Amino acid sequence: MAANLQSRFPGVEFVGEMSSTTFIGNVTISPGARIDLSQGVRLCGSTVGRDAIIEGGCIKGSIIEGRVSGGRIEDTYVGVFARISGGMLRGCTIQGHGQVGGGSTLQDTAVTDNAQISGGQACDSEISGNSRVTGGFLVRSIVQDDALVTGGQAFDSLIFKHGHLSHGRIVEAQIDGNPLSLRPTGRGEKYPRQDASIPRAPDTAVSRLSEKSRNCQPPDVLVDQLTGNLIIQAACTPDGETYDQSSLHRLAVSQAYGRCYPNREIEHLSDRWRQYAAACDLMRIKGHTEYPPFPLPRFVDPITSQPIIAALLCSCGQTYDRSSIEQYIRQHHSCPMTGHPLQRKDLYVNQAVQRMIADQLRCRYREGED
Repeated sequence: MAANLQSRFPGVEFVGEMSSTTFIGNVTISPGARIDLSQGVRLCGSTVGRDAIIEGGCIKGSIIEGRVSGGRIEDTYVGVFARISGGMLRGCTIQGHGQVGGGSTLQDTAVTDNAQISGGQACDSEISGNSRVTGGFLVRSIVQDDALVTGGQAFDSLIFKHGHLSHGRIVEAQIDGNPLSLRPTGRGEKYPRQDASIPRAPDTAVSRLSEKSRNCQPPDVLVDQLTGNLIIQAACTPDGETYDQSSLHRLAVSQAYGRCYPNREIEHLSDRWRQYAAACDLMRIKGHTEYPPFPLPRFVDPITSQPIIAALLCSCGQTYDRSSIEQYIRQHHSCPMTGHPLQRKDLYVNQAVQRMIADQLRCRYREGED
């Protein structure tokens, strides 16, 4: 079975012997990733980056670029330097050097910077800075800076600086570590209510963030040209253009466009944009008025690990360079990711990715001239 996995995912390091609970289903795994088969890894409907290390856990519908050694993870993004060793997560963002340990239950929550959570429950919340959460119950709340939560309940509240919540129940309040610092926030204060501005993890169904941020605009390729909204579920039509799946259905034009393929590169970039916009919202809460530029990725062919020059999209949603995928089809007549039969005529030009590649080449050319 391990040999079969190696043929399906060339360049991926599989170690250990498969256990009875190991399962790797419909996934995209980039060359360079490392997966320990002996720890009962279960992967389904997810994307695993080239720097990812997976040593255990049950992962579904997620993007993993960091290290996962346990836990149940669904619809969650794990950044390159982030680590999850346990807990239950759904619709979350774990990035920076954020760490999630056992005993945690997270729903629609972001853990960023050097924050750690190893217990407690959080829903619709942001845990950032050097903060620590080892217990408690958070709903629509922000824990940041060097704050500590070991118990209690917080609703629509802000715990920051050296604030410490260990017991009791606070609602619409802020704790900043000073004596008698418990104060109501209310709307219009320096730190507004959470439902107005809290950064939220990517959600493939509904994004809490405004599709068009007040202070920064998404790249044009992430904007649905039919509705003007941010693309969440990217669908590529036979002419190579990418739209949001919901807009095609809502406007009843999906049949007119023909069969659509999922565009994983655009969905991944949209997830990253929402994380970036969430970070900008958090910076705005802290009083910043300037934000770092949004970095665009370099597109690498998953077969050869070389930069993509001419982007072609497969029905599985993966984008390849024309030369490598055409050669693979000539030799195997199947999809590299799923093993399903595939012909050259089934490939679509990924216009969105191609535009970004062209823009990057123009920028490098100008930099070379300078």
